[in-house]
Amino acid sequence: MSLRRSVQFRFSLICVMGLSLALIFAGNAAATEQGGGADPQRQQWVSGLKLVTGGQFDQGAKLIDQALAAGLDDPHAERVHSWLEDYRAFEAERAQRRQEDYEKYAEWVQEDIDQGKWLRAILTCTLAFETSADGDAFRSEPWVQKAVKHALEAARAYEQEHEWVRAGRIYAHIERMFPNEAEYRQASERVQDHLTLKLSYTDGADWETAVSNITPLMAIQAFKRVETHYLGAYSAKECILSALQRMLYLAQEPSLVEVFTSLGNTGDVDEFKARIRSLKLRTRERQDNDMADMILAFDQVLRINKELDLFEQEVLIREFVQGALRPLDQFSDMLWPAETEEFNKHTQGRFTGVGISIRKPRGEPILVISPLEDTPAYNAGIRPGDMITQIDGSPAAPLTITSAVRMITGPAGTEVTLTVKRPGLPQEFDVTLKRAEITIHTIKGYQRAANGRWDYMIDPDSQIAYIRVTNFSEETPTELAATLKQLKDEQRVRGLLLDLRGNPGGLLKAAVDVASLFLTGDKPVVSTRDRDGEDFEIYTAPVADDTFPSLPLVILIDGFSASASEIVSGALQDHGRALVVGERTFGKGSVQQVLDVTPSRSAFLKLTTARYYLPNGRSLHRDQHSETWGVDPDIKVKLVPKEYERVLSMRVRRDILRGVDQDDLSEEELENVLRTRPGTQDENGQDDTDSPEEGDVDGDDVPMRDDPNEYPEIDPQLEAALLMMRVRLETNCPWRQGESELAAFPRSGASR
Repeated sequence: MSLRRSVQFRFSLICVMGLSLALIFAGNAAATEQGGGADPQRQQWVSGLKLVTGGQFDQGAKLIDQALAAGLDDPHAERVHSWLEDYRAFEAERAQRRQEDYEKYAEWVQEDIDQGKWLRAILTCTLAFETSADGDAFRSEPWVQKAVKHALEAARAYEQEHEWVRAGRIYAHIERMFPNEAEYRQASERVQDHLTLKLSYTDGADWETAVSNITPLMAIQAFKRVETHYLGAYSAKECILSALQRMLYLAQEPSLVEVFTSLGNTGDVDEFKARIRSLKLRTRERQDNDMADMILAFDQVLRINKELDLFEQEVLIREFVQGALRPLDQFSDMLWPAETEEFNKHTQGRFTGVGISIRKPRGEPILVISPLEDTPAYNAGIRPGDMITQIDGSPAAPLTITSAVRMITGPAGTEVTLTVKRPGLPQEFDVTLKRAEITIHTIKGYQRAANGRWDYMIDPDSQIAYIRVTNFSEETPTELAATLKQLKDEQRVRGLLLDLRGNPGGLLKAAVDVASLFLTGDKPVVSTRDRDGEDFEIYTAPVADDTFPSLPLVILIDGFSASASEIVSGALQDHGRALVVGERTFGKGSVQQVLDVTPSRSAFLKLTTARYYLPNGRSLHRDQHSETWGVDPDIKVKLVPKEYERVLSMRVRRDILRGVDQDDLSEEELENVLRTRPGTQDENGQDDTDSPEEGDVDGDDVPMRDDPNEYPEIDPQLEAALLMMRVRLETNCPWRQGESELAAFPRSGASR
């Protein structure tokens, strides 16, 4: 029996005491703590409970166990003890599985080392690292160091052969194990540059659309914005050198000859590279470089290309700017004319299309993961598992995900015809859909009800609700408030689990508005500090409808929770308003300002201009050498790769909306849908499955080992959050959190 089933079974047999009784218990506990003459067993119970609410489950369970063994007669203690015993047994099973996997991976790595299979060794080595209990001890293992040494040699050999995917996989895995080593990070970035160029300019990449309407003025204005707005100091010399190196990569990539036929003229290519190298040399020799030198180098590159006619000018502009921005930070980027609409979709939470979540493996039809609620696709009967073989009569298999999205989406009121192959039906059929404005719902529940709507109650007996926020768009606060109000009006919720795992962020205003739903009064939520050291404090926003200032709240976070997710979880944690469970967040604490670079506002520079700080003064941002960043959980629960895979699979299952009149998915349909990866998006997004796949590791004769995932379908982080909420509601004992004091926020300049 799974942990959740076991606990729910116990709940079905036990009559949960009312809140008033819990309050009486809390009062008794307080009296005991103050030395009110209570018996030793009750003192042990209260002390154990305090340890449990602070996340010290083993120590707390032992004290509670001793109290009960000594004769304590308290139904609250008995129930809490029962839950703790279930949870401790579950954690013991987890530890055993992790240890068995670690030992297996370590043995495999040793075998690969003996056989000289260095790429497979390093891939397995990463699994061992992510399953290990102590990362520092793991990195010092001789067999790990040997595997890394030889894998690096293999990666450099792959680079010489322009095998960017293989080289990149090695560097990326080594960087994950050694995140503070600049050498590995730089190698990974170098290979990624090559791979990006290779994938961006292919016959199927629709690169002509991607570079359309790009002008030199956009680049020049972007350079000027960097000089006047970028946070902190930057090196114009490094930016110029990086841009020129990008030009060399572009001319050296052999696969681009098929697209830019002029690259077949080796004489012109050699002259282009020689002149670019000359510019690099002069840049290095110059004592001081400024923005004027950047613009001069840019003009010279365009002139050289015009004389030799190797590339379309728009391509040179795009790649020069991308190279120039590389030394700044990973979040500063250009939004070219073809990308501005896509950017608006994600921030506004709306787009025009047909309403489907899709996956697009390279060379295969488009797989429908799920239709979206109340959309043309759903109303027309599109189902999960459907394969779209044609779009308006054009084959879908050769398309990239980006090209497919462009063909499916379009102005509201226009039509698109999809040719669908449905499992179980012998013939394909056409479905003509009228495009409409689609709202991207960012609020999801625990599971789908029979009618396809979300069921938010994860534990109906204890009246605990679960809400997952996928990102922070304009509509997120309103949608969340409406959902909570509905649950409140139905008197169905006593505690809330707010899941921000995997949430990449979004709009700052949405984050502030969400935090404001759970805070009372004029409370600081976040502050920013710009290049001049000026602070700007942002406080809770007025909320038109009901707020939920006393609703017990547990927030789930992980390493993919970023930006707005970190602001919400960090602010509510700092104010003691929520208990935070999971893993440390990503550390994306920089502010990007979207600056126009043309009078027509057709292109923009997304530039880092400030940093975010939590109410306690902690910087969220993770720099190269940061020791602290993001939000640390109050209760840390680390997932190993197989557990994370299970959590994602469970999430996809729950997100699937069956089509109109569709029964449960067949095993074949469900298997296809569950093969989706985290990059799968709605039709307004991009899917990482568009990158090339490799069926082998070190060669045709060395496939990856079979490593089936036999972990149970249980979410360990969610189980910990449920445990903490159940204990809170059962006893009304507050969670023990950090003792950090809120930083004193000057009231001048505050945002109201």
